[in-house]
Amino acid sequence: MVAYRSAAQHWGWALLFEPTRPQLVVPRNRRISESARSRLAVSWRALNPSDVVDGWVTSPARTVLDCATALPFGEALAVADSALRSGSVSHRALLALAAHHPARGRARVGRVVRHASAAAANPFESALRAIALGVPGLLPQPQLTIRENGRFLGRVDLGDRALRLAIEADSFAFHGESWMLTRDARRYDDLVAADWLVLRFAWEHVVLRQHWVSTVLSDAVALRRVQLGVRWSTVAAAYRTNRRPTHADRAG
Repeated sequence: MVAYRSAAQHWGWALLFEPTRPQLVVPRNRRISESARSRLAVSWRALNPSDVVDGWVTSPARTVLDCATALPFGEALAVADSALRSGSVSHRALLALAAHHPARGRARVGRVVRHASAAAANPFESALRAIALGVPGLLPQPQLTIRENGRFLGRVDLGDRALRLAIEADSFAFHGESWMLTRDARRYDDLVAADWLVLRFAWEHVVLRQHWVSTVLSDAVALRRVQLGVRWSTVAAAYRTNRRPTHADRAG
């Protein structure tokens, strides 16, 4: 059966990395020739009939769970985000399946499914969000719309409203024309003038320098907590319950 990244590719989902070889799952008693194994990435395990579509590819839900089990968090989150964005599977269905996942791998699957979001625009943003989710005190929301006093300032790739922190995944693919650069420069300047801190990361940073990205985000969280005088535990709790923090939630 076609599985993992290859199955995700079949379902038309965007991936952080394309598979270098077709990825298959075969029954435990199936023998694969050496020549075939050199051309394929094969794993052996049993699949339930409900996990297979048309007799040859894992179902969308099974594909998300398999990738959540086998891939690094950033890649797995990108797969789950893409699946939700495509409408191939619902978040509710994934949460239910994750809750009944076998104990082995349940924590990994649960973390991916819990944070998956159809709002993420692409795998690059998903991978950046995966790093941000590991930073204490940071609550990154994908594609956050920012308005100040009724004025629309923009939509950012990731944002933490309590910290007034905007995080952008910048790529040449989205700045190939001068008008795009002009538009984004104005958006960033408007945000900074409105007391938002804007951080911009390139693809190479997110893929090759994850520790540095995490360090920068951690430093930014510490900086904003000092700059805004936020009593963090109260404000964070307010946003987690979708309540807008009041003046009493903030110090000074």
